[in-house]
Amino acid sequence: YRLMEAAKGELYVNSGTSMQYGTADTYGGGAIYATDALVTINGSCDTEKEEGTVKFLKCTTTGDETGGGAIRAQNLTIANTPPSEEEQSDEGHYGTSFMDCSAPTGGAIYVTGANTSIEDAMFQNCYSTNEGGAVHHDTQTTESSLTTINNSSFANCHTNQSSGGAVSSKAAILTIA
Repeated sequence: YRLMEAAKGELYVNSGTSMQYGTADTYGGGAIYATDALVTINGSCDTEKEEGTVKFLKCTTTGDETGGGAIRAQNLTIANTPPSEEEQSDEGHYGTSFMDCSAPTGGAIYVTGANTSIEDAMFQNCYSTNEGGAVHHDTQTTESSLTTINNSSFANCHTNQSSGGAVSSKAAILTIA
């Protein structure tokens, strides 16, 4: 079953949250499905606080027209708390992780709104049969749109199609840094 659903407003997922084995067969979002809502995820990148991370593990969607094994949302912000000063030089500290998530489109995340921002996230073993092995952003509007992904890791993410083994975006501007 889907773990969370929001129809309007804002949905916040804070550090220390673990969502495992969420499944949906309609619309998408095995863990989180949000329409007309802003989804904000804020985990901690501090390795001393492992309980501070936000984890999505083995979340799936199965219907033909579905997307986002873990999250389907109109607007998504993943803005994790940066690591402490002592850990600034270390690499590989992510506040939010998506592992073994799958869906027909956007193995871990499927966003349909104008803007998507993902920072300090790890995607591992995410898979889609169509577009975006880990992330798919389909604006579905005529508005200008932006997909921004910073300081994030993609490992062993893939798709059966030729569109974005890790990321597929139909946004006007795609920035990965």
